Amino acid sequence: MFHNLDKVLKAGEASLDSVIKVTIYLTDMSYFPRIVDLRKQYFPVPYPADTIVEVNALASPEMMIEIEAMALVNGEKVDIKQD
Repeated sequence: MFHNLDKVLKAGEASLDSVIKVTIYLTDMSYFPRIVDLRKQYFPVPYPADTIVEVNALASPEMMIEIEAMALVNGEKVDIKQD
């Protein structure tokens, strides 16, 4: 999932280093510790601000996570959403 986010960011001339805020939607909060571990693997210190929210469902029934990120590209904010 963070790998896909990185691809989307690179297509927009940004990177995970550019991310300043992440909102993560989970359908099952039991994944919270795993998400925190993954975030530490993909984002550099200092980590971007984040919010993790449990939701009943996402756009497709099989989806378990959705990530929304804000990144700075050339000093301007860019919103990225990755399902």
